[in-house]
Amino acid sequence: MTVNQGKSGCTLIRSGSVPRTLRGIRPRIHKEVSSLTLTMRVLQSSAVLLLSCIAFSGKPLSPSQCETLFPSSVLMQEACYDYKLALQDSLLFYEAQRSGKLPADQKVTWRKDSALNDKGNNGEDLTGGYYDDTQFIALPSVDTQFIALPSVDTQFIALPSVDTQFIALPRTGDFVKFGFPMAFTATSLAWSVLDHQSGYTSASALDDAHKAIKWATDYFIKAHVSEFEFYGQVGQGQVDHDYWGRPEDMTMARPAYKITTSAPGSDLAAETAAALAAASLVFKTVDSAYSTTLLQHAIQLFNFANTYRGIYSNSITDANSFYK
Repeated sequence: MTVNQGKSGCTLIRSGSVPRTLRGIRPRIHKEVSSLTLTMRVLQSSAVLLLSCIAFSGKPLSPSQCETLFPSSVLMQEACYDYKLALQDSLLFYEAQRSGKLPADQKVTWRKDSALNDKGNNGEDLTGGYYDDTQFIALPSVDTQFIALPSVDTQFIALPSVDTQFIALPRTGDFVKFGFPMAFTATSLAWSVLDHQSGYTSASALDDAHKAIKWATDYFIKAHVSEFEFYGQVGQGQVDHDYWGRPEDMTMARPAYKITTSAPGSDLAAETAAALAAASLVFKTVDSAYSTTLLQHAIQLFNFANTYRGIYSNSITDANSFYK
């Protein structure tokens, strides 16, 4: 048995003494075990079991407790929680949702430019922003080696091995740009940076957080085409959901919808104002000119929301079935 330090600091136990058939090593799982994460790979005449984390009533199991549940060849030495990595990876989710022309420093490299023809009714540039909740299915590549894991009744579950390369395919379209949830997302993200900047800094994630916020606010500025005119949606919900493909390959029409003095949307305008105001505080010491621009748009949108009152989903009726 060898002990190796994992990438994120977790101790991984590697053993070559597990029989190839894997019969007879069914773990005796008790009700107190609340979660289990393990990986097993069959390698010729032996197997490798990496036990990365197991929780016992919400707490890591001790080696003696692990010994009770698992063979002695796969004792867990240490549980660890890499919050830095969790924060960094969470920000990658926003990169995966990006629409428009992607920057050279894009970390999610399997995403490419998309929806470059998003325009308003008068040809306004509405590229950029975030897609709505795109969920991707990770499919293993053709040459995948699989892991055999024993289930509770000794049936075997086949899982891709540790070093498998995956192909990401969208589960459903969800490539509409809904302004209302996008504004809420930007507001929440901006306030998380304002309240926990030291945490972002210590995780080396502050710059990526700034970029994630700015990707949304740049789009909001584009969508705010005049004082009392704001585009709150690009794309049609049902048409988009009927499309099973990559955003890079979309060919369907993507109409744009806006709120105006005659078709108001106080909730949409006010939430976007909140996002821009919070972002203005985030960028106040980073880019003062940009911060001022954000605040100007925030004030105008708040006044729009307050002066011309109405529910945005009554004006942008396509959103009525999705976000109210």
